[in-house]
Amino acid sequence: MHNGEKIGGPRRGQHFFKPFVEMLEVYDMLELSGSGNRFTWGGRRGDHWIQSRLDRAFGNKDWFEIFPTSNQDFLEMRGSDHRPVLVKLVDSQEGYFHFDKRFLHKADIRRAITRAWKPGVSNGGLLVAQRIRDCRKVLSSWNKTNYVNSKDKIHQCEVALERVQSERWPNLQQVHILKRELAKAYRAEETYWRQHSKHG
Repeated sequence: MHNGEKIGGPRRGQHFFKPFVEMLEVYDMLELSGSGNRFTWGGRRGDHWIQSRLDRAFGNKDWFEIFPTSNQDFLEMRGSDHRPVLVKLVDSQEGYFHFDKRFLHKADIRRAITRAWKPGVSNGGLLVAQRIRDCRKVLSSWNKTNYVNSKDKIHQCEVALERVQSERWPNLQQVHILKRELAKAYRAEETYWRQHSKHG
């Protein structure tokens, strides 16, 4: 939309941005509120390392009437030179929990869920919604306790890669090394799950 949405490289004249800006005005489009690093693309062009705001989400009046709290998260770069953008239709402070079917192969998980569900308590004394919340807490706690080491390794690589790729002039050799280390960490995690998913 303007030169402020680009870091590095030559500046462009206002006529370069005019078609896109006019399109937004004609269709009454507004960008969704968001969090994270908004410079979603980074790459080398000649002797310059450039970062730009290329990937983003907009909505019109009808959109915001249906999804008034919709927002976008600018995620971390991985293998691509583009940063993923996650559009959420609701504003959730609590976050999301996804049950991993691989939990089903763990005997201690079954016992934990049984305890959290409290089968000896009648439905009148304990709502199903509360039982589900208790089970969610137990599963989250168990997952953090049992897989903190592998997750930490992946997280450390991801944070380091994000930091280097966001620099004004990234060390490309370091980027390559970090991507290789991250791929190794992903493979180790995949191997772990492959070995353990068949055993209770």
